[in-house]
Amino acid sequence: VIGHYSKLCFRSAASQRRGGPQMMGFAAQAGKSSIDTMMNRVTPGMSQLWAGLRLQFAVSNAYVFKKIALVLFPFKNKVWARQNADDGNNGAFYKKALPKHDVNAPDLYLPLMAFVSYVLMYAYLKGTENQFTPEDIINAVWRCLLLHMVEAVVIKIGVNIVSSSSVSFMDIVSYTGYKYVGLCGTVMAGFFDGWLGTIFSCYTFYQAAALFYFLMKTFSAAVPKPTTETFPPRWATISAFAGIEAIVSLFLAWV
Repeated sequence: VIGHYSKLCFRSAASQRRGGPQMMGFAAQAGKSSIDTMMNRVTPGMSQLWAGLRLQFAVSNAYVFKKIALVLFPFKNKVWARQNADDGNNGAFYKKALPKHDVNAPDLYLPLMAFVSYVLMYAYLKGTENQFTPEDIINAVWRCLLLHMVEAVVIKIGVNIVSSSSVSFMDIVSYTGYKYVGLCGTVMAGFFDGWLGTIFSCYTFYQAAALFYFLMKTFSAAVPKPTTETFPPRWATISAFAGIEAIVSLFLAWV
């Protein structure tokens, strides 16, 4: 009897050991499902937002060079309208061509890289003048981010007023972020003296004018014409958008 009881206990323990990994796998799967359900409730639309951000970074080397040239030298460009996507691979909510296929498409890669370059060059310039402190980088980042968000919100509200077909907020963030491309050149004015410094100082006004023209054309193509007259008029609103960005770029060039 004792031997039979011992065999039963051994078989029961072996069965529990075999079932342990299965139970652990079941518990892990249940936990993952619970976390996914909670994330979907807490952050609705997060997957769509992530998909939109991924498309904003779909760039190529050729696109980056062409976009920089377009932002800095926009006066000879004739076509400003965005191209439609050739297929449905971009998702049902995104019917326009990706940035790597259309130089007029907005992206977040170039504004982000230009913003980081501007902040680092600004900090380096402070260092060459023996005035650098770690707070300079923090202040520059917060100053730019706060201004950027205020600009984007104001422009988003203005677009909604003058047009029934709204431009996405991420596209507006991209458009307003292109000012950092020109600002990287304005920082270089502090690195030179004499006639080179004068040239870069004149460039500060040029990049503001180029940015104004670039955004005038870009917003004119991106903001659909309203079916009825609006107040303020569409042309005045778009001019105000471009003017705000030009003024902000001059402000950031001299702070």
